[in-house]
Amino acid sequence: MNTEEIQKIEKYFTKYSDKDYVDCMTKGEPVIGHYYHSEEDNFYIVIFKDQRVYQLNSDHDTQGIELVDYDKLVERFESFTGERIDLEIKED
Repeated sequence: MNTEEIQKIEKYFTKYSDKDYVDCMTKGEPVIGHYYHSEEDNFYIVIFKDQRVYQLNSDHDTQGIELVDYDKLVERFESFTGERIDLEIKED
């Protein structure tokens, strides 16, 4: 994703950790942060420093393919939660 899309995401998600992400696939890659959706707190993502974005499953392992742009994240969010990601904007 690009910087503008990452900033959009951060309006709807809350950071809960900024530790590097470690699983068998990523081997401790640096991250911007781990996030959960502010309203639907069962949808987690990790944003890597190279701006790759992945959904995390309930064990906080990467789930599925990279969410390559904001529209793909919106699509995946709606398919998992039945809600639109962008209906409520978190206030700064």
